[in-house]
Amino acid sequence: MSQGVSLLDEINIYYEIVVAKALTIEVAPGGVALADKVLDDAGLQYTSRRVEDAAGTVRKCVISVPPAIPSNVSFRADYQTGHVTVTLVNVDRFDRVSLEFHSTSIDEPVLEDLVRLILGRDAAFLRRAPLAGIHGRPPGS
Repeated sequence: MSQGVSLLDEINIYYEIVVAKALTIEVAPGGVALADKVLDDAGLQYTSRRVEDAAGTVRKCVISVPPAIPSNVSFRADYQTGHVTVTLVNVDRFDRVSLEFHSTSIDEPVLEDLVRLILGRDAAFLRRAPLAGIHGRPPGS
């Protein structure tokens, strides 16, 4: 509470991206660890099946990702610096991206660009602010 005004520290939006069928990826044996890491870091559930030849040698791994991908957008305000960190998880890629806005720069056109990004129509939102942590301060500090 600041001078009788209620302040929000964080806003979170959770949703799922749903596709018609599960995503299936074939990975060479040497790339399985990397594929597992990428999927784990993205918070995705998946199944993995090794495909062996007649001699029992693993030739590839088939990874299936369910058709519903969990995604979220969070806004975290730092009232001391006047910055808002916007973190996007699995929004336009299987990854986490954090942008740092000055609190006064988040207006209706910025939020409209965010909605267009979530809907997969345009990536202009990603060009509206620098990546968090790039300007000499770690993200979230």
